[in-house]
Amino acid sequence: MITSHINRDTGIIETTYEGKVTFGDIVNYINQLRNIEKFPKRLLILSDSVHGRFSFTSEEDQQIAGLVKQYAPLFEQIRDAIIIDDPRTTAYSVLYRNASAFIPNYEFEIFSTRQAAIDWLLT
Repeated sequence: MITSHINRDTGIIETTYEGKVTFGDIVNYINQLRNIEKFPKRLLILSDSVHGRFSFTSEEDQQIAGLVKQYAPLFEQIRDAIIIDDPRTTAYSVLYRNASAFIPNYEFEIFSTRQAAIDWLLT
């Protein structure tokens, strides 16, 4: 399951992944970006996956990056910091980071602590 809210103090979209997170869950989450009036032009995303476990293939990682590439031009900048404490989720995240590296205004970084992720987002 994926839930999100905007932290009004920081302007960061805080997203929480819980339980098994599938390719379909990720696609549905990204498609929320269609409601562009709801989000700032400089999109800062804090993705907390400490209680979530990704379950998709490396090919689906590529498709997710392609979907992000479609929406990226709607924003001036997108920074996504993911917090992870699981080796399997880390592996999926590294594959995704590699697949999304070609998106010019999109940055994705992997963190083990919330504070380090927030510090990176706000710099």
